[in-house]
Amino acid sequence: IVGELRKRHPKAHFATIAYQGYCEPPTQVVPDATFVEYATHGRCQLHPFHSSPKACPLSSADLARMGRWEKLGVTLGQYTYEYDAMDGVSLPFYSLVNETVDLAATHRHCLLMPEVMLSPPFGPDAVVGSIRNRLSEQFFAQKMWDASLTVDGFLDDLTRNAYGPAAPLLKEYFKLLDAAWGRMKGRVVMFADGMNVAEELLSDERVRRRTAD
Repeated sequence: IVGELRKRHPKAHFATIAYQGYCEPPTQVVPDATFVEYATHGRCQLHPFHSSPKACPLSSADLARMGRWEKLGVTLGQYTYEYDAMDGVSLPFYSLVNETVDLAATHRHCLLMPEVMLSPPFGPDAVVGSIRNRLSEQFFAQKMWDASLTVDGFLDDLTRNAYGPAAPLLKEYFKLLDAAWGRMKGRVVMFADGMNVAEELLSDERVRRRTAD
């Protein structure tokens, strides 16, 4: 299809997405596209991409699959899912955001697009993702602008301007939240836990409650 369209519109650019059932790279035909947008919903949002297969099979497998796309010689971008939250918790995972942008910069990806929930299906406005997760989203945006920004640099600037003399204490607080991400009670994220999400969604208590309703 793209080949035929190029004959009619030789100056047009075409892109495609490696998504869900199409995340595996093709074995025969390389996509005729300006770039391929790789969707990283296969990763775990508790562990870094560069985890060993034993420490985190999900993240390491997603990174390996991304590498197979790069070996095809296509220009790659990323469509990321850090903010697909199923409950109301904030997401203070600065280290994971830091690694995502570092990976994109190191691998010279042409695009980095996080899926951010801007509007809630129903109120109040306080549950809008961009409000609830304003600090991690601010870090994401600033680091995409300047990939050399570090978590420490971001938190230094934030706490110095927002908290004055309390800056060192609050910086430590934000770093503890980052380190404890994944151990917070009630944390359920759509793509974070892999198959562990099913256990939470189908707990005996939840089944009994739905049956009673």
